[in-house]
Amino acid sequence: MDRSSRQRFGNNFAQAIVEDFAFRYADESYDEVVNKIQAQIKTDIQKELNYVAASFRRYIVGASGSSSGPGGTLGFQLGTELFDDMPIKAPLPEWAPRSAKYLSYKKRTVGHTRWFEYSGYTSRKMNGQNWQTMFGPIKVSFRKANHVERPGATQFRVEGQQGHMKVQVGTLRVEALTEITPAMLPALRTGDPMTPISATGNDALMGLVKRSDPELGYRLAKRSGQSTGMRYRPTLEPFLAFFLTRSVPNAVYERLQKGLTSARGSAGRTR
Repeated sequence: MDRSSRQRFGNNFAQAIVEDFAFRYADESYDEVVNKIQAQIKTDIQKELNYVAASFRRYIVGASGSSSGPGGTLGFQLGTELFDDMPIKAPLPEWAPRSAKYLSYKKRTVGHTRWFEYSGYTSRKMNGQNWQTMFGPIKVSFRKANHVERPGATQFRVEGQQGHMKVQVGTLRVEALTEITPAMLPALRTGDPMTPISATGNDALMGLVKRSDPELGYRLAKRSGQSTGMRYRPTLEPFLAFFLTRSVPNAVYERLQKGLTSARGSAGRTR
């Protein structure tokens, strides 16, 4: 894949579309091959979502009590040729400070002052499956073109098939967490997960959380900091932005580069 193609692929987020996607198949195995392709890509993206959710548990829940935001970086479960890791704090405003009275109360009650860690509820809820429940599923689909073969189409080979082989060309479409809109996540407008995130609040995104889990929504949406005007502390936003603008396109690209099992292949035209 050339540099310009990689850039177009990298700029697809929430929805990755691979045009002129082609694969070989035997007469009796078309449905099996399509299902295998769709299932493998979906599995790869789910792995990335689980990895990002685990990073949330590691860097947000239980963040140092003396910090004004999370540390750590977000990266990829799969390898990558497209993107760099991202410092989690890069797009975030400083979190509103907690009062001395609250910190004293928390220390007496639970024995520490770490951020977002109290009863363990938030940590238990932060996993890829719950994120799909809150924000929408992962979908992978292939639609045939009206013709069998197109000059220049990229072939995705599935090896080990026997008998007469045909080539099917079409469009591979990947969608993830599609209930999240650009109004909820500015990175969806820019394509850049380091797009600054506001401390004024995110009622729409928190509404999706509350719809699925009112208690979790209350915890994440809570505003604090009397001296700074009861500011919202963004937590989910950089993780969702990184997943949608980086993890999803990277997972599709890496799978098409590596192929299925022993197969080799690469992406066709993307948009």
